[in-house]
Amino acid sequence: MRKLFKFSADYKENSFPDLIYSENLDESIARWARYIAENSSTSEFYAELSSTVNKRNDMKMEKVAGAANFYQLTFKSTIDTRKVFIEEIDITPDFIANLKYLSTEDGGRRGFANIGYRPLVKFPFSKYYTSGEQIFSDREKVFPGETIKAQIRMVDKVSYKGCLEVGMEFEFCESPTMPVGKGEILEIHNDELKKPAADIL
Repeated sequence: MRKLFKFSADYKENSFPDLIYSENLDESIARWARYIAENSSTSEFYAELSSTVNKRNDMKMEKVAGAANFYQLTFKSTIDTRKVFIEEIDITPDFIANLKYLSTEDGGRRGFANIGYRPLVKFPFSKYYTSGEQIFSDREKVFPGETIKAQIRMVDKVSYKGCLEVGMEFEFCESPTMPVGKGEILEIHNDELKKPAADIL
C-alpha cells in the first residue's frame, strides 16, 4: 500500500515541498531523485541537485530526534551541503477500488489524471457527492479508457457511516454533468464505513 512522503528544504528563503507517493522510505527517495532529474530545467535548486541525488552512497539519512515519521537527508551538492527533511504522512485509505476511466470518446477526460487526483464521488444510495482522493497502485498517471486499482480517501466520512460494502459500485466525476468513470469497491479499510453484516443481503 502506498504512503505519502513530503520532501522539504529551504532554498533562497523559499521552501519547496515535493509530494511523493511510494511504498516505503527508500523507494520514495529513489522516486524523488527521478523527479528532480526530470524537472532539473524548472528551477535552480533542482538543477543543482540533479547531478547529486542519484549518488545514494554519498547521502546521510537519519531520523529526526523527538519527531515521529520525520527524517533528515544530508548530502553535498555541487555548490553546498544540503539538508532535505522528509515527513511520512498517514494516508490510510477508506477503501480500495477498481476504477474504470471513461474514454474521451465516451465523454470522459481529455487528458490523463495524476496520482492524488480528487474527483467527486457518488454512491447509488445517495443523491449527494463527496470528494475522493485516488492513489493509484502501480503508476503515477491514468489515461482515459484505462482501468486501475487505487486507494480511495473520502473527504466526507460521516455521511457514509455504515453504508459501504464490498462489490458496491460508484461513479466519479468532475461535476454532475462531467463524468470521468466508474468504480467498484474491492476492500474496505475504514470499519466505520462498513455496512452492518445484518444489512447485507
